[in-house]
Order: sequence, then structure tokens, then C-alpha cells
Amino acid sequence: MGMQRWEDVIKCCDIGLDLGEQSEFWHLKGKASGKMGNHAQKVEFIKNAIEINPKIATYYRNLGAAYYSLKDYDQAINCHNKAIEL
Repeated sequence: MGMQRWEDVIKCCDIGLDLGEQSEFWHLKGKASGKMGNHAQKVEFIKNAIEINPKIATYYRNLGAAYYSLKDYDQAINCHNKAIEL
């Protein structure tokens, strides 16, 4: 998908977030940010999703992938272990 499409995904997520705090919109916004190369922002958005719903393993797996991209390997391992635990 091209950069513009990922920007469109983020805009759609913002609309969803305006309707209420929904963890999946934060998660998708984080994934789109990562696809655009902004892994630090991906971390922040997925942390928001986890704060709302900490029981979803996929959130931790994707957070771990973002930390890995940022070369923060200890955090990446911690997140992947949490995903396995769930």
C-alpha cells in the first residue's frame, strides 16, 4: 500500500477515536504509523491500545515488533513474552 493509503488509514482511525476510546483504532493507527516508518509513534499508539485493553496478545506482539525496529531488543523480548503469556 502506498504512503497516501496509510495516511488515509490514520485519518479513518482518528474519526473512530473521536467516537470513543476504542483500543482497536489505536492499534490500527500504530500499525499504519509503523508501515510509514514511524516506529516511535507506533509504540505510543499501541501503548494507548494496551492501556484500554491489556488482554490482547496481538497488541504486545506488534509493540514488540516496533521496539525491535527501534533496536530496543530488551523491550521487544519483554513484549513478545507478554504476548506468549496471554
